[in-house]
Amino acid sequence: MTIQRCQILLELDENAPKHLTPMQIAKTFGVSKATVSNIVSAYANGGIPAIIKINRNPRSNARRKMDGRMEAELLRITCSPAPDGRVRWTLRLLEKQIRLEFDEPISRESIRIALKK
Repeated sequence: MTIQRCQILLELDENAPKHLTPMQIAKTFGVSKATVSNIVSAYANGGIPAIIKINRNPRSNARRKMDGRMEAELLRITCSPAPDGRVRWTLRLLEKQIRLEFDEPISRESIRIALKK
């Protein structure tokens, strides 16, 4: 992410061989035009230290507890018959079952988001 921010700034340099517009840069790097303008304003206000500072999104993949293997196992459990005495799987039941199978606590919200995908 930091490297990409610096590359965006280099592309915006007027002395660059191919001077691109912010919209062209956004398309090239796969970001929005607002991201390009936010990088420019952060650089204008704080210089390079403001660009290097990493702000992580709490919903980013870096913090995700459920990987693809766990999601596949969750789907397998969800598609299986519900436990005895139950009509269907609930988020609480799925949470308990995942905890039993993986020995790792996964929140109901993480399960809900994985199933929503």
